[in-house]
Amino acid sequence: MLTRVILIFLSLIIFSQKSNSQSVQVSDSVYIVDLLSKKYFLGRSYKKLPSFVREYLNNRSSSKFKVYKKKFNGSDVYKSGKHSRKIFYIATSSDTFIISYKHGGKAIHNHAIIIHSENKEVKKMFNLMTPDNFDVSDLLNQFKRGLCFRNVNEF
Repeated sequence: MLTRVILIFLSLIIFSQKSNSQSVQVSDSVYIVDLLSKKYFLGRSYKKLPSFVREYLNNRSSSKFKVYKKKFNGSDVYKSGKHSRKIFYIATSSDTFIISYKHGGKAIHNHAIIIHSENKEVKKMFNLMTPDNFDVSDLLNQFKRGLCFRNVNEF
């Protein structure tokens, strides 16, 4: 309970400023903490995610959503055979999926996409920009410390 009170207080301070990217609302912050507090199985295979999750990401992305274990291009210059997303991990529970990856482009940064589903349908999706994180507990600690920012405009 104390964690939620602290999180709500931090959320009010950190995310109350308006910017050109969407900020995480307080209720979303509590929802995200609840999702990140579950038990997950860690892996690195994007292809093992359920097809409805992959289809959802493809539809949200400007092109087919792909993450790779190798061949990472961290620059904004296209290089044949190199891709702009490198996977850290994929975490799965019965109804929630987290894809954490490094993303190249104008500047190298990290994302953690959290997808909560119900009956094989995406109920909520959060796209967080994060520091490097290598498992869900690391991501949860970073989120509680206010180090993650929501950005739904870019994958």
